[in-house]
Amino acid sequence: MSRPAAWPLLLAAIPLLAAAAPTPRVAFTGSGDPEAALLPLDAEARRLRDRGLALFNTDHVAAGTEGAAAIDGLGPVYNAASCDACHNSGHRARGPIVDGPAPLPLVIQLGTASGTANASPYGAVLNAQALPGVAVEGRATLRFDHLDGRYPDGQPWRLRRPRYPIDAVARARLPAGTVIRPRIAPPVFGMALIEAARLPSPGRFGWQAAVPSLAEQTAIAYAHEMGITSRLRPQPDCGTGDRACLEAANGGVPEVADRDFDAVLALQRSLPVPAEAPLAADAEAAGRALFIDTGCSGCHVVQLPVDGIAGLDTITAWSDLRSHDLGPGLADRDLADRPQPTRFRTAPLWGLAAARAKAPLLLLHDGRAASVEEAILWHGGEASAARAAFEKQTATARALLIRWVEGR
Repeated sequence: MSRPAAWPLLLAAIPLLAAAAPTPRVAFTGSGDPEAALLPLDAEARRLRDRGLALFNTDHVAAGTEGAAAIDGLGPVYNAASCDACHNSGHRARGPIVDGPAPLPLVIQLGTASGTANASPYGAVLNAQALPGVAVEGRATLRFDHLDGRYPDGQPWRLRRPRYPIDAVARARLPAGTVIRPRIAPPVFGMALIEAARLPSPGRFGWQAAVPSLAEQTAIAYAHEMGITSRLRPQPDCGTGDRACLEAANGGVPEVADRDFDAVLALQRSLPVPAEAPLAADAEAAGRALFIDTGCSGCHVVQLPVDGIAGLDTITAWSDLRSHDLGPGLADRDLADRPQPTRFRTAPLWGLAAARAKAPLLLLHDGRAASVEEAILWHGGEASAARAAFEKQTATARALLIRWVEGR
């Protein structure tokens, strides 16, 4: 678990957008001022955010643990004991690097071909940890294949394709129609800006833009990844017929008190986006032009309008926050390894420069892409034309575009 002292570097002010700026963008000043935040905070709001910071960084414990009323209720099956375990200092989780057990921040969701949660013995998520005396639900072991190809100019490329065999299921076999939905923990900065984005439909959170609010997204994480109930998710993520889970002792009703739940929301809403790392002026302009000309900006849009934030009209998340079909290569797969129709939210590119500083940089919904180049090459479906335009560029132009994206 990281120390709270690592957080003040994230709590810097976001200046208002200059009227003359050609591309209004959210900027991270890096001042390190612990009094600063995304938006001005009065004394009570600051106290609430600070409580959220403490809760975010604290390991929860089993119900009934003496003196732990605010942080008990963990489990009995779960994936992580704290928010920070998956969203370290607010950043995206580090994904899988080599074959072996799936890292805990890579959550294995269990779904169906229709995209709904699976009514299985294990609920919506396969939990890989459990309290003493309770069997874990199961584990996924990653196996990487390699896909090799060449650009039109002959330069080779290689991609990693992950497989997720499920080992050691504790209670019953997974239903034949189960779809394995691996999801790496995304960053949690800029949440207030995403909430304020003006979109044609309410969904905007989660890898598939299926969740309309930060509160609901946080409640899902508490219930599925930590086994902790909240006012929005009053039932634990227990599988069908799992009496041990359903009858386990609880840490109150709900287990995370309303004020503590609101404090964790307040923390996330306070976190500004890390700064971009722009290239030299000429290269920055050329990289941006390539990004637009290849069609990447069709989904990773330059600006989104926002409502309800004084002095702020647009943000530059480099995302339309909408879901798209990216083809069978990125689609979730069932137990027979057959791709299932899957739509993914356009991942915001903001924060990539900061993520690269916390290497290894592993991208996409399951961390399979070990570079920006690999992430681009995985794009299919609605993004096929943009990928093809990228591939047709010269090696020099491709390298410039990659460096530009890495600096967002």
